[in-house]
Formats: sequence, C-alpha cells, structure tokens
Amino acid sequence: MCIRDRLATIGFTGAVVFTPVGQNFVAGAMIAMDDLCRPGEVVTVGDVHGRVVYRSLLRTEIMQPDDTRAWVPNSMFQEHEVRNHSRMGGTRISVEVPLDRASDRHAAVAVMNDVLADLPWSSPGRVPFAAFDEVAAEAMVFTAFAWIDDRTEEPYYRGLLLTALVDALEHAGVSVGQTTNLSLARTSVP
Repeated sequence: MCIRDRLATIGFTGAVVFTPVGQNFVAGAMIAMDDLCRPGEVVTVGDVHGRVVYRSLLRTEIMQPDDTRAWVPNSMFQEHEVRNHSRMGGTRISVEVPLDRASDRHAAVAVMNDVLADLPWSSPGRVPFAAFDEVAAEAMVFTAFAWIDDRTEEPYYRGLLLTALVDALEHAGVSVGQTTNLSLARTSVP
C-alpha cells in the first residue's frame, strides 16, 4: 500500500471518528473497555437515571423509574458524569425512630442493630447501623441507616425498614414514640 493510500485511510478514519456515529462508536468501545456498566445495573448519566437494559457500541438502553425507556447515545457517557449505583454500594436511606423513655435506650439500640444486621435487601458491602441523633421535646430520636441498589425504590424500602424496626421494638417492649407511628401510617398507604 502506497503512502497516499495510507494517508487516505487515516483521513477517512479520522473523519468518521468526528461524526456523531463515530463518537458513539468510540464511546461504546470505551464503555466496554472501562466496564462502566452492564445490563441490570442502575446508573445515572447526566439527567437520565435507571436500570441498564441493553448496551451496544452505539447506544445504551435504560429503563427509567416511570417504566419509560431512554436510548442514550454512548457519547453521553463521556460528556457527563456517570454514576453506577449498583457498584458504588447503593444509595443510603434513613428513617427516624423516636423513643418515649430514656430507660429503653440501650435495649432499643440492641434491637435495632439486630434488625439492621438481618436486612435481606441491604446492599452488600455496606453496613447498616442505628445512631443516637437528638433529644427532642418529647422523645429521644435515633436514625437508622441502610443502603439500597436503586434509589427510585427508596420510599418502598424506607417503609420496609421503618416497619421492621417498629415491629421489633414493640415486640421487645420498647416504647416507640408517636411520631414514628404517624410516619408508619403515612408510609404504608398504597
């Protein structure tokens, strides 16, 4: 191959790379090499958030929380910040648990830690915990923290977490503050 043919090939290749299709192709190759996301993982790319359904060298299909699909050009993965929530260990959620009596404090911490240690849905590699948060006008307030993989499901898992904590505390005879019971009623409404 003569020099003129080589330069023509390089020029053509360079011209293709600078087209939108070429940019998406190169970005798709980079996504694959860097292993940014895989189907099934939850990602945020710019303003788009959801679960990756399909990925090709040109675009990535993302199922959004409202069950719509977004076909994102792979060049967006280079132009915007990318967050892979599945690999980061998820999103932290929290619920407040007020106690009526100060004498229940130590028992409550033990019960809450037992519940948090046994959460089947908490993101692996992240340790849920309960922390004493404040003394309010009529209660001592604890905050319980856990992690989920998909932030769009936060209301559902907050409800599960609060229900599990309140049920276990009441079963152990710990007096749970009225504020929690009101929060529980709001979270369990369909």
